[in-house]
Amino acid sequence: GEYMPQGAAPEDIDTKGLSSWAATRFKVELSADEIRSMSPREVGDRLYTAAVAHINETDLDDVEQYLIKNYGAAQLAKWLKSTIDIEFTAEEIAAQEKNEDVVALVIGRVLEQYRKREIEYPVDFAIQMTMALMQQSPQNALAHLVNWANQRYSLGWTEDKVRTTPPQKIREELIEASRRFLEEDHLPRAIAEAVAITDGDEAAKFFQEKYKVALPPYIRRLRGEDLSSQLKARVESVLRAEQVQFERFVMLEVLDTAWKDHLYAMDQLRDTINFRGYAQQDPRIEYKREGSRHFREFLSKIRDRAAEYIFKMRLMPQVGPPPQQAPARQAPPSQQRPGAQPASQPAPAGPSAATKLAGAAGGQQRMMPFGPGTISGPGLS
Repeated sequence: GEYMPQGAAPEDIDTKGLSSWAATRFKVELSADEIRSMSPREVGDRLYTAAVAHINETDLDDVEQYLIKNYGAAQLAKWLKSTIDIEFTAEEIAAQEKNEDVVALVIGRVLEQYRKREIEYPVDFAIQMTMALMQQSPQNALAHLVNWANQRYSLGWTEDKVRTTPPQKIREELIEASRRFLEEDHLPRAIAEAVAITDGDEAAKFFQEKYKVALPPYIRRLRGEDLSSQLKARVESVLRAEQVQFERFVMLEVLDTAWKDHLYAMDQLRDTINFRGYAQQDPRIEYKREGSRHFREFLSKIRDRAAEYIFKMRLMPQVGPPPQQAPARQAPPSQQRPGAQPASQPAPAGPSAATKLAGAAGGQQRMMPFGPGTISGPGLS
């Protein structure tokens, strides 16, 4: 009825539209002359026969996977495992009665996993930094770990304690100290203590005495909410330095890449949108519609990448080369003893850290280089 109204005159029949629709929907070729020479019933019979043949020829083997019990729950569990590396079973998800229950289940597990990361990540980073420093100066590496542990968790360690304790035992004790630090709310209490200060000079004195950290001059000039916000961020950069730097890196990495991809897609759309006019479409309306679709994809990409990076990526410490020593002065050839060898040249710079993938429990964790001086805090300079 849409293309061939009942009792319509031949000139009122949309032969072009009907022919295009039949070819697209049922892969049947009907020319304009054929349509004009046939009655509506004959056209209907022709399309019905073509539709039956098209349905019989359709391969439905791939549909079988969607008929498996708990297929949707299994796909969600698979996505959660591949994206954020958290284990769920299809039965566990399917047992929830409402979608809100599924969301609550997933968010609860995600928060639990992130809490575990908050406990373990600073410790693992400090140990990796110590191992990297070991390649240059074992004594400095040992002092670095002792200083970090004492100022972060007040453990009262000595170098002899670390030197005589197995590495696995050291990690276990640091993990336990990190857990107590989180469970006993040391960070919120430290933030509350800092933001209670209303004068910039007093805040600078407080940070210097307690954390051995100097406040920049611009923070000292702030007042009110601006000062409180900066002091809170400063405390987090000291007591949560590794995680703050990691979160900042993830956001910059995700936003920068996704935004550049979005701008490139919009440039491509702008260059080609005028061709929509050949299809009887308004380029301006199509540009708005396609641009809105690209922006939604941009936001979705940010969410997916951020979730994946947060749970599967780690920053790898990168230690700079040791200070170069001046080469020893050589005596003039006339003053050298026969057979004397030239003074030895300084050793080459320490090994540089490169981006690599390192295996981790439950999946692959992407390791990124992390240079010195990019985070502040006790024992991290």
